[in-house]
Amino acid sequence: MTTATDTSRQQEKRARFARMFPARVDTLRDTLRKIANCSNKGNYDWDPEKVQKAWELIAEEFADTAANYGISFKVQIIQQTDDHNN
Repeated sequence: MTTATDTSRQQEKRARFARMFPARVDTLRDTLRKIANCSNKGNYDWDPEKVQKAWELIAEEFADTAANYGISFKVQIIQQTDDHNN
């Protein structure tokens, strides 16, 4: 049986999630935009192998984090051979 205390606690948890989750998603998206800025070959030069490994790690983190929410997806990373200049 659900008590008033349980319902109140559940509401508090939902409110906390509603407050925290969108802000953290926004922070993540902002960080990804900053990472994208580093792809400008006019300003940066990078080791493709290191970048590939970094994106593999990021993809793994995304998949692991999504799994915590019961969401699964596959990520396929394909190295492109042409240069992408911004």
